[in-house]
Amino acid sequence: MKLNFVVRESKKGKDGTAPVELSIIINSQRKVITLERRCKPSNWNSAKQMAKGDKATNDFVAAIRTRMMQLEVEMLKTNTPITLDSFLDAYKNGLTKRMPTLKEVMRMVIDDYADKCNKGIVSSVTVGKYK
Repeated sequence: MKLNFVVRESKKGKDGTAPVELSIIINSQRKVITLERRCKPSNWNSAKQMAKGDKATNDFVAAIRTRMMQLEVEMLKTNTPITLDSFLDAYKNGLTKRMPTLKEVMRMVIDDYADKCNKGIVSSVTVGKYK
């Protein structure tokens, strides 16, 4: 995942400020999001991705970067596939617990029957049929 904050000079307003935009690139797919901050293009440092002398904008950019990095780590920990759509959905709506696949559900059922077989509740033939 790559995050790139830029000031879109082509969208400069009458007051001389332009919107700060975030470009997110995941698996060669790109999405640009316009943020709720504006900055003078002459004050924007592209290399550092920060505004000169604008602490509020810099804090806002840093908070978004931190939140997105934490979300990426969270998705990796939960084995959630990271695509551009899934990442943006998790960013907007929060990370939801993914539904188990049919194969995972069947594995849980078979394990449950195997436990019951060990306790003498279910025969080994039943467990074998489910396998």
